[in-house]
Amino acid sequence: MKKLLFLALVSILFFVSCSDNQKEVTEEDEVVKKLITATAGGTVTADDGQVSIEIPAGALAEDTEITVEKKNPSPYPDEEYLGSNIYDFGPSGLQFLKPATLTIKTTTGKTAGQTITIAVFKTDKWVYEGSGYEASGDPIMSGDPIMSGDPIMSGDPIMAEVGHFSEFAVMVFDVEKEDDGSIVSDNEVEDNEVEDREGTDTEMPDSATDESVITDGEIETDADTEMPDEDSAVKNPDDLLGEWDYSETVSHISIMKDEQEGGYILDISLNNYAEFYMAHGAENSFEGYTFTGEFSIWVEDVEQTGNMTAVFTLNQDGTLDAELSGDDPLGTRSLTGGTRPEPICGDYMVNSEEEVCDGDYKNCAELPDESFTEGMATCLGDCSGYDTTNCM
Repeated sequence: MKKLLFLALVSILFFVSCSDNQKEVTEEDEVVKKLITATAGGTVTADDGQVSIEIPAGALAEDTEITVEKKNPSPYPDEEYLGSNIYDFGPSGLQFLKPATLTIKTTTGKTAGQTITIAVFKTDKWVYEGSGYEASGDPIMSGDPIMSGDPIMSGDPIMAEVGHFSEFAVMVFDVEKEDDGSIVSDNEVEDNEVEDREGTDTEMPDSATDESVITDGEIETDADTEMPDEDSAVKNPDDLLGEWDYSETVSHISIMKDEQEGGYILDISLNNYAEFYMAHGAENSFEGYTFTGEFSIWVEDVEQTGNMTAVFTLNQDGTLDAELSGDDPLGTRSLTGGTRPEPICGDYMVNSEEEVCDGDYKNCAELPDESFTEGMATCLGDCSGYDTTNCM
């Protein structure tokens, strides 16, 4: 009898355990993972077949495991405008060296009088063409707004080129035409806090009135308005040169040119110098704001090396974000809001007219206005010049 009771108790616990495990696994938790090689590229498709990303050869700096996760829409804003499921692509923040093609199938149709677009989620809002928050690397849309013609049906694929990874979805808006013919979606009207949507005296901000207009079914742009093409802006890595402090994590990044070996030098200290990575040499280079190369780190007096990628974003407020990824022990790190420290003598950067040098040394024969032939001169402690004591 005791044996039977014991077996019954074990069976109950087994079924309860299985039931609990089943509750934890939801459709939104499913993650697809696929290794894509940098040389060949490839396509990753979600399990439900509703979204895929086509990565061309040469778009990745290195072989990368790509992930696709279907998300629960309830935590996101503007759920009423969603025209598809929400998908999160990883590694988060990954920047492509050339655009990848994103395809999302719609879960709702579009009728005349509506516009459909692919949107990217940033921090707390959806960003799409015409939202006013677009930046380099955001999806490049085409063919919208569409006021007439065949409607887009549920299940139709919507495509866009993307320059980086984030959360993506299709959004559908009702659109209105102002007196000047400009197009404003109902979502944009709410964002601009326009109270009288139907009144002819409504004043729209410049960002709305200067948008494209539709004439005879074709999109035209106001001739007096020059729309900036942020994707075409040249990203010169020299914009990033210098020192960057990250106060939240007490970390620091130094970006310099390697004048001796060529390429760039990247020094990274994390968590108040608990970890210090250094990359330098001709093989370390930038493609735009993406740095690739080999790092070295000393762990318990043993040097370790590995491959790394650092994707930098220079924000409009002058701060610098960095997404770091590489072999162990670097792994994946995110640094946000880096600021340039105030120029001071001792930061190893000649960054003011008063500084002749800063922590460096020079061959005595190379000193200007001097006739030395031998020896090395070190920078003075006040950065005003070089100590020539050892020069001959």
